[in-house]
Amino acid sequence: MNRLIFATFLCALFLGSTLAAAQTTPATGRHVHAIQHFFQDTTLDTEAYGEGVFSFADFDAASAIALGAQASFPVADRFQLGGSLRFMSISPDEGDGQSGLMDPMVSGRYSFDTGTPTQVAAGAALTLPAGSEDIGQGNTDFALFGALRHPTSEKLSVMGRLSLNFDEQGEDRDSSLGLGGGLILAAKPNLHWIGELDFATEGDYGLMSFGVDHLLRSGGHIRGSLGLGLDDGAPDLVLQVGYLKVF
Repeated sequence: MNRLIFATFLCALFLGSTLAAAQTTPATGRHVHAIQHFFQDTTLDTEAYGEGVFSFADFDAASAIALGAQASFPVADRFQLGGSLRFMSISPDEGDGQSGLMDPMVSGRYSFDTGTPTQVAAGAALTLPAGSEDIGQGNTDFALFGALRHPTSEKLSVMGRLSLNFDEQGEDRDSSLGLGGGLILAAKPNLHWIGELDFATEGDYGLMSFGVDHLLRSGGHIRGSLGLGLDDGAPDLVLQVGYLKVF
């Protein structure tokens, strides 16, 4: 918990000082998507895009590998729909491993016209109880979220996210508040560094990640990140790689 409080303090201090120096410049990384929260973001695209994703997570008593895809497409001027589907394999330190389909997720978000360089969006996400109970799936979870992205210079943008989560736990439903922030730094026109912090009020969850988004000449994006757990409810280590393509 001390690590979580310390990381939250540093994040708030850095974001506050950055916002205080904000300038009215074009949005850095406007079409570069968040990695931890791919859908709970503000990017407004006129074309559909999809990403194939592979991830590895290491916990205290188990490790997990997931492989799948996520995509989003515009259905109106400022409204986008998206969804994800993944297959997971869990290997505990003791006992037999389990594999199966994770609960599919559908999401929608609306991007507001602020009349400023700041991007603001709000939306909702829902998981469908179609996953395998062998890996703890088969739940109907629901979330409402708001997100913003603000350019502070020609090379740096800050991101913020707030969500209200309702997760199914057996016959009960737990509610929690999610809080996230991040930075997007343009190292080159085709190369962006992405730093993210993510916390939840339930489950002692805190995760910090460092990622990269590299635009290829073909138009695809090679993306990767390293995540470090800040509290007991998060994985100790998360590695993720993906390939994103605009259609």
